[in-house]
Amino acid sequence: MTSIDDLSPEEVIAALQLLTTEVRDRLPQEQQDAISSESDAILVLAAMNQKETTPGATGISEIDPEAATVAARELLAAAARDPEVGDQAAQLITAPPDDDQMAVLGGLEIVIVIGALVTLLQTKVHLRLERRDGKVDFSADLRKEAADSALIAKIMKISASLLGGS
Repeated sequence: MTSIDDLSPEEVIAALQLLTTEVRDRLPQEQQDAISSESDAILVLAAMNQKETTPGATGISEIDPEAATVAARELLAAAARDPEVGDQAAQLITAPPDDDQMAVLGGLEIVIVIGALVTLLQTKVHLRLERRDGKVDFSADLRKEAADSALIAKIMKISASLLGGS
């Protein structure tokens, strides 16, 4: 049986990308539409970590690709332990994507990890991001069944690390 430690970085990124796509497709349409860009995703993650940021202030180019690859492995492992998405994640770990399904890296790993962080967060938290009069309003409502989610804690830790927190 394959463990997450046996997967190459490319296999981890490809598995996380497939998991993100499958999970996102199951989200309600309003949640799929709630975060529509890379900058929105970073704003949401920063807000969830209570980190001050302005639109465009923290970008993907500021995130280390190696750190994103490490984060991808941690996130996939945490997802495999989650009651809601664990079976899918575990299946992707034990049977990683074929070579022809793997993402071409070189910066894309960062985009994939940011997308996965937000998508997996949306399985536990209803997110809203609205822009009005040049301001960004953000709200997050914890779902009842997610109150003690270890996945949320891991997402917050990973995103804080990637965005320059602790």
